[in-house]
Amino acid sequence: MSQDKTTFGWVICPSTAAAHLPGRRDPLAAGEALVAADRAFIEALPPAFTTLWVEDHFQWNDAPTLEAFVTMTHFAALYPAFNMGSIVLGNSYRNPALTAKMAATLQLLTGGRFILGIGAGWKQDEYDAYGYPFPSAGVRIDQLDEACQIIKAMFEQSPATFEGQYYSVKNAYCEPRPSPRIPLLIGGSGERKTLRVVARHADMWNGAFRTSEQFAHKQAVLAQHCKDIGRDPAEIVHTYYGFVDLSDEQEDARREGSDMHILAGSSAQVASELRALIGLGVRHVMLRFLDFPATVGLERFTKEVLPALQA
Repeated sequence: MSQDKTTFGWVICPSTAAAHLPGRRDPLAAGEALVAADRAFIEALPPAFTTLWVEDHFQWNDAPTLEAFVTMTHFAALYPAFNMGSIVLGNSYRNPALTAKMAATLQLLTGGRFILGIGAGWKQDEYDAYGYPFPSAGVRIDQLDEACQIIKAMFEQSPATFEGQYYSVKNAYCEPRPSPRIPLLIGGSGERKTLRVVARHADMWNGAFRTSEQFAHKQAVLAQHCKDIGRDPAEIVHTYYGFVDLSDEQEDARREGSDMHILAGSSAQVASELRALIGLGVRHVMLRFLDFPATVGLERFTKEVLPALQA
């Protein structure tokens, strides 16, 4: 991914809850409608969009919800013009050696178009429902650190051996190893531990749902962590994930009870926010449009926001 030009990615809508599609009476039909709506949206994306991304969640209450790796494989096969990434995998949901093997396989099947995004995980109701332990945030981040070490070892060594506090592998093969090397994207902005893991291991970092001022502060923290370990901060590609609301009737309820920042308002306002992020060095912006499955937001973004950014 180029570091001298900002490009865009679309985050595939993973659930009928997020897509505002009914699904309780006929979940199968709702799931099929979700996939069809996602495909229609992808086919309407302008050339500035170069990637597709999938979140990693198992459930949003009883709404039909797509599993991430299977969904990525499906859409990567359908749309070979796009790179495909996870934003981001919950580390706790898969043994890191299995994650490495699945990622290497997808890299082979896509001809080198995969970006492995991973994070510490946060959605406790999924952990509880699926029987995963939900340790403290500090432990989950330590587990993420070990997972990154295993994943990188399996991509680069044959076989790989690692013995940690939480995970271990012994003479583990991941053949064929990924070629080209899979970029490792880490999502999260915790200043004390998460950004330290980013500094140690990430090729790409994703910050999400923040103002440009908040994002700049996180960048400064990450840069200091890099300097502490002797790494050039410029080696890490900075990316941003945000929701966009360009509809005529913005729904304030979407933001109630949440501290997430949404890129909302007029086209000029959204362009101004994105311009500020790009000015901070963000080189890839992942977006989801809150009017999905309609395309009003995408049409306005294409006709009004992108030209303003290019100007």
